[in-house]
Amino acid sequence: MHLGIDFGTSFTKIGFTDKGNFISLTGEAKIPTAITYLPSQDKLYFGSQALRLSEPGAYTARFFKLYLKRNPNFSISQFTLEDILRQYFSFLKNKCVQPQINNITGVSISVPNYFG
Repeated sequence: MHLGIDFGTSFTKIGFTDKGNFISLTGEAKIPTAITYLPSQDKLYFGSQALRLSEPGAYTARFFKLYLKRNPNFSISQFTLEDILRQYFSFLKNKCVQPQINNITGVSISVPNYFG
């Protein structure tokens, strides 16, 4: 099965095609392209959970793809751009893919309007 990820500014969509039909791995739910860093835990959180977290010193980027687009050296605390992207796609894998699919043969990632 070939997986498709649409890494959008507001939301990320993830799914696959089956006999020409798109099958969403999140159903009707949308995954906000959001990140929150909690200094007390020295940890990054993503998606809907990231938007619910708050504490003194917390840093939230609601549309973090824009931050990446505007600043290739974007970082949060000790987390580099590479760290953030690795953790975000790992979050997607753990939340959406692994519970449902085991036979992935490929992945395509679209980054709409990245150069716009």
